[in-house]
Amino acid sequence: MGVNKLPKQILSLHESKSEGKIIITDEFLQTLEVVSNALRATGIEFLEFNGHMSLKERDAMRERFNDPKDKVRVMLATIQCFGLGLTLVEATNMFILTPRWNPAINAQAASRINRIGQNRQVTIWTFYAHNSIERYIDRERERKKKKKKAVLTLDQKGVSERLRKRV
Repeated sequence: MGVNKLPKQILSLHESKSEGKIIITDEFLQTLEVVSNALRATGIEFLEFNGHMSLKERDAMRERFNDPKDKVRVMLATIQCFGLGLTLVEATNMFILTPRWNPAINAQAASRINRIGQNRQVTIWTFYAHNSIERYIDRERERKKKKKKAVLTLDQKGVSERLRKRV
């Protein structure tokens, strides 16, 4: 999905009452500010969750977001705030606008909504700029994963054969 389709997708999910809540995350506050302007322009209310807030303010936002009765269905959050123990299972959709180079950080962000207690399908969208270094790194990571899996599979078959020959 192109970033130009993001507002339409969010609006569509927001209007669909059965989809759960939505988290839009990015590494940069400036990007989230652009998104917040677009959400305001379409009349969508949202919560913010970032490192400039006190822990007390973040706890209040987390509790409000996790309240199924609260009508606000969108949260804008910096990816750095998704620390250990944060549970946001009211969300079923996450948009990662700028993925981090370290895949563990993206996985940790996604695991905030896909946790014990989540009993609905979760969808994660990750955006890459065309011909960006992030896209190149992601493709290289996937290529190396496939190589590693192929080598391990071959090695496992070889080990199995050697064990059978010994017996």
